[in-house]
Amino acid sequence: MSHGTVPGKRIRLRYLLVLFLLTVAAYSPVRHADYIQDDHLAVEENSIVQDGDVVEIFSSHYWEGASGADSSLYRPVTILSYALERGFTATPSARVSHAVNVLLHILAALMLGFAAIRSGFSPTAAMAACLLFAVHPIHTESVAGVVGRAEILSGLFAFLAIWAFSGRSRVMIWLAALCLFLALGSKESAIALIPLLVYLQWRNRDRFLEAANRMAPLLLAFVLHMILRIQALQALLAVQSPHPLDNPLVAVEGGVRLFTGLGLLARYVFLLFAPFRLSADYSGTVIPMENSLLSVLPLAGAVLLALLLAGAALPLFSRRPAGSLTHQLALASLMFLLPYLVIGNLLVQIGTIFAERLLYLPSAGFCLLAGIFLTELPAWAPPATGKQLLRKFNLAGVVILLLSAGYAMGTYARCTAWQNDESLFNAVLDVYPDSPRSNFIVAKIVADRVFEEGRGLPRNQLLGGLERPVSLLDHAVGVVPSYSVAWNEKGLIEARLGNNVEAIRLFRKTLEISPRFPRARLNLAIALGLAGRKPEALRSVRKAILDAPDAHKPWAQLGHLLVDTGRPREAVEAYRRAVDLGREDLLPRLQNLERSLN
Repeated sequence: MSHGTVPGKRIRLRYLLVLFLLTVAAYSPVRHADYIQDDHLAVEENSIVQDGDVVEIFSSHYWEGASGADSSLYRPVTILSYALERGFTATPSARVSHAVNVLLHILAALMLGFAAIRSGFSPTAAMAACLLFAVHPIHTESVAGVVGRAEILSGLFAFLAIWAFSGRSRVMIWLAALCLFLALGSKESAIALIPLLVYLQWRNRDRFLEAANRMAPLLLAFVLHMILRIQALQALLAVQSPHPLDNPLVAVEGGVRLFTGLGLLARYVFLLFAPFRLSADYSGTVIPMENSLLSVLPLAGAVLLALLLAGAALPLFSRRPAGSLTHQLALASLMFLLPYLVIGNLLVQIGTIFAERLLYLPSAGFCLLAGIFLTELPAWAPPATGKQLLRKFNLAGVVILLLSAGYAMGTYARCTAWQNDESLFNAVLDVYPDSPRSNFIVAKIVADRVFEEGRGLPRNQLLGGLERPVSLLDHAVGVVPSYSVAWNEKGLIEARLGNNVEAIRLFRKTLEISPRFPRARLNLAIALGLAGRKPEALRSVRKAILDAPDAHKPWAQLGHLLVDTGRPREAVEAYRRAVDLGREDLLPRLQNLERSLN
């Protein structure tokens, strides 16, 4: 649609109302959802979130309060949002957390539209883009998973920064700098915002001193963020060390890595166009490696990458003003391309090979491109009468609404699966039955429930309920034989059934794969102790302590074994260490043991 036929304020307000109602309806099932997977650690059980100390939040890595192993992430703004929420609720509330995510997502979609309008897009193209962005099923993982708030906040502040930086006042420039700082503190992928803002400055054609004056606050925001990040992570360039199960690209050679990375782009774009086979997990061998550039997916990815680069380069060959269609296409292409280069495993390997939540920022560029083609295409057609042009506009509006309604229904369907860990990963298995992590998670949940509900029942009555979890675990280790946590879980099932000999074998198998696996080492010690092999059990638990000296369970088990082997004085020291690490339930036993020695 041409700019001359842009609808007025009244129609735009209707678009906003449709956006709000459609998005709330699409995500309505999450009001019943629990905390899921990483939500438990990052939100529900996070000591830093509970304390709400702003200084501690900005001086800690992302997983510090959650006892996470990855110390390469720095997202204080996201953690601060959880802490502010906890300040209102006092106790963890999954319903409130999900409601906050949905509202923030709606705000992000609106800001995408406003940023697009201020950057030169027609209101109809901008409204079409933010409507598609608000209800697209690809965002379900970011919105329905509470830890996905990192994606939402980085997107919200990025769009705010673009909106503010497109203004000319000094106040707006400093607001853009603040938003850049907040976006970087929400998630690492917001680093793509910096070259995007540089492009916005370049297209203004300002003189050098004026451009430097506008860019200085952004530089200050970036430097301040980096200072805080380096202090918190104690590293200049902290990078993730992905596990091959999460990102198999780290275990393959350069050519295969490049071809598979190009194939990932084609997979992502296909899901943006047709979001049907969505999944919360792509671990293990779900995504096969590509061995040739001439394979379908790598070739398609290479073509898509070339098209995005061509779109981004359009202004280099045109002298048209900033609001022209050339610059619109360039901005939309860059909004997809720049964040994608951060998350797409093309330039650097990240913690996962493929995840739908990672598309939150790049999808904004996709939606803007869709908005351009859906609303501007009639203006590219041959001259037509006013009646014909109106018919074309109505057709574009119908297409946008139908597409948005279809996406909203897809999002609603996805949210019905996003209720708890079991429902979510059962849904993954329906799409990708070979997902090793999903097989493991569902197996563990079902096995724990069988043992909990069957407490006190004889062994033979438990076996029927354990058929599915055992089968799932067998499938997981069949797909990925080196999947140590699945072997460990198989050992735990045997141990809980009283099959100590088989449990010992499985725990030893686990440790052959992962020698530095403290939990498996502890499980082996417990199984050896129950089998009467105390000296071996003591050796195993001491190795577990060496691998995890700050874990209370190995120290407690060491105390038990020392008591059983007639070494109470040594047991006192072990129990004291366990109590210091949080096992306060052992305090009466420790006190009784100390009295018996006096």
